[in-house]
Amino acid sequence: MGGLISPFPVARPCATFGHVQQARKRTPRLRYRESLRYNLCHGTTLDRRVSFHCQSSGSGTEVVLSEGGIDEIAATFVQHVCNRLDSPSITVSLGTGEIVSSFLEGIASSEFKSHRERVKFVPTSMAVSSECGLLGLAVSPLARDTAIDIHIDQADEVHVDRDRVYYIVGRGENGPQVGQPDIPCVHAAVGGAKELIIFTEDNIFDMRLSGMLPVVIEGGLEDEWEECAEEVDDIFLGDAEVMRRSHSAEANTRGYPDPVITKDGYMILDLFFYSDFKLFGESVDYETFESTLIKIPGVVSSGLVAVPTSANKVTIASTSN
Repeated sequence: MGGLISPFPVARPCATFGHVQQARKRTPRLRYRESLRYNLCHGTTLDRRVSFHCQSSGSGTEVVLSEGGIDEIAATFVQHVCNRLDSPSITVSLGTGEIVSSFLEGIASSEFKSHRERVKFVPTSMAVSSECGLLGLAVSPLARDTAIDIHIDQADEVHVDRDRVYYIVGRGENGPQVGQPDIPCVHAAVGGAKELIIFTEDNIFDMRLSGMLPVVIEGGLEDEWEECAEEVDDIFLGDAEVMRRSHSAEANTRGYPDPVITKDGYMILDLFFYSDFKLFGESVDYETFESTLIKIPGVVSSGLVAVPTSANKVTIASTSN
């Protein structure tokens, strides 16, 4: 799977992982307020819209704030996918989260039975694959040559930065890892998607990403993952603290007992930035994060996802609360 990904994380580990300080919360600068009412799908109204324009690709990025809840927003996603069925079939890749679950329940309903048979679903996690199975929805594996028409995802945080959209997936806590995304698979799906629909509960989009960032590293022997962590620590020293994620809610910062091992044999480092994502104390562009971190031996991917400039359209949906 590594060849499908162009990851980028930001971190700070050390051999004797120290106390994890609480990251500073983002303070609102701009909330998207009064604007036009917008019909995302026929017959379904989302209240308020602000439009961005991606200069590098010519594609539009829409931010839609809804006064409804997750189920109502998911219903617009279902209708939008059905409205796109002007061809024999459509391929929809699926991230992980409550909005995706609600979308699947909607499209599995009897109302859309004739439509769903023409949709090829490509889950990016075991959790979503299982949900599709329970709902009787056929799934296809994510392959190198899979052409994705629409990718639907739930983001922990989103930043619209000039001509690009960046978002975070995979944040979590120690304990059971039910519903966690497969981060490398998300990167692979997003990289080939023509259109993205991203839901987030955080409706502040103009501030730099901050707080926790999960980083996927190779597992293997004990000294191997520690060596990777120490090298990341050297680069991001003073900018963030790190924990290795564990299945145990009582785990220490090194992830003992029972550190998380993914189905591909990877481990997860949770990086806690004191403020926004920084490199050597500077708020550099996200591409610099990617190029710096990916050079570290053992780093596989991170929860920082960059929407490709090749995407034709990006819709970011959130509640207006």
